[in-house]
Amino acid sequence: ESFAGTLLLFALPVTLLGCVTPFALRLQTREVNAIGATAGRLYALSTLGSILGVYLTSFVFIQNLGTRRTFLLYSVVLLTISLYALWQRVGIVRALPNAALTALILLLAALSGNNAVKAAPGLLYETESAYNFIQVVQEEGSTLLTINEGQAYQSVYHPNTILLGGYWDLLLVAPYLNSSEPPRSLLIVGLAAGTIAKQFDAVYPGIKMDGVEIDPTIVDIGRKYFEMNEPNLRAYVDDGRAFLRRTDARYDVIAVDAYRQPYIPFHLTTVEFFQQVRAHLSPRGVVAVNAARTPGDDRLVNAIAATMRQTYPTVVLVDHPKKANTLVLASAERVSLDDFRARLAALRDPTLRYAADIVQSEVRVATADEPVFTDDRAPVENLIDAIIFDFAFGDTSK
Repeated sequence: ESFAGTLLLFALPVTLLGCVTPFALRLQTREVNAIGATAGRLYALSTLGSILGVYLTSFVFIQNLGTRRTFLLYSVVLLTISLYALWQRVGIVRALPNAALTALILLLAALSGNNAVKAAPGLLYETESAYNFIQVVQEEGSTLLTINEGQAYQSVYHPNTILLGGYWDLLLVAPYLNSSEPPRSLLIVGLAAGTIAKQFDAVYPGIKMDGVEIDPTIVDIGRKYFEMNEPNLRAYVDDGRAFLRRTDARYDVIAVDAYRQPYIPFHLTTVEFFQQVRAHLSPRGVVAVNAARTPGDDRLVNAIAATMRQTYPTVVLVDHPKKANTLVLASAERVSLDDFRARLAALRDPTLRYAADIVQSEVRVATADEPVFTDDRAPVENLIDAIIFDFAFGDTSK
């Protein structure tokens, strides 16, 4: 839907803009023997404009004005240039209707400037950050965080319940892959608005928690709308891999849940990354990676599991019953599935019991050997694109 809308909206103007340089070359050419110099000047000017357009848009305008105002700014510049050229050619009187139409368009754009970019039932807040388009939605008593208009929620908060019915619940029993003792420390790579942190704090009071989130706006939203104010949580605005490179801390659980919907950053899926993660695990440490999936398609899950098997002797998979997510759990120690199930069976806390029952029935040993992602080659985006394409067109045979 978004792709089709974008195509309809921009196909014609982008095509017309592509015609500008060849047309300008034709207008500027007076002599055949000067056509090379004329083309060189025009294409040099075009290249300079492209460079400025990319860098100013990415690093100046979008960060300071936002996407909506950046589009409006470029529209004003293009319309102004066009009106000036029209005025030079036909005179100010004949150009006035076009100027009036431009003024009307700008007025309508200004009046609609405070409207939601994408209206949604229960919308509480909407903003653009340097990294994401962010919405906070209220639905049936829960507060939901959604990023970049995807079909999934990155964080959920309900003031009256710990269990949320999602893959987050299953993470609560991940520490028991290696030990019968509750975890003492947790690192979350992909903190978002703090769903994992809030659940762990409720089940394991006082646990030391570090959360890494690359987008500072999302951290602020977590504190304002999701009650992400646990005193034992330290939130770091950083890239997850860069944070691991700088810290010496070790953790009983490292949860990796970093999506820029619908993609996982490739550098958080490689052998080299998981080697870094292993170096920050305590002797009883467990790493848990959330891998989104579609029913019947294990390609992304298998790729992450195969990659992790290059570093960890124990890798197991836990499908969430809704078949939209699989947790990939790994340990630097050799652990049998029977021992893991026995530790889960011994849990008595009602919240943990709920998650343990699901994990006991769904857990299986990872057996995939390929593909293996490395820093040199990790085509995770191509793989996710293929999964989405096959799901959209009904091919679930992969």
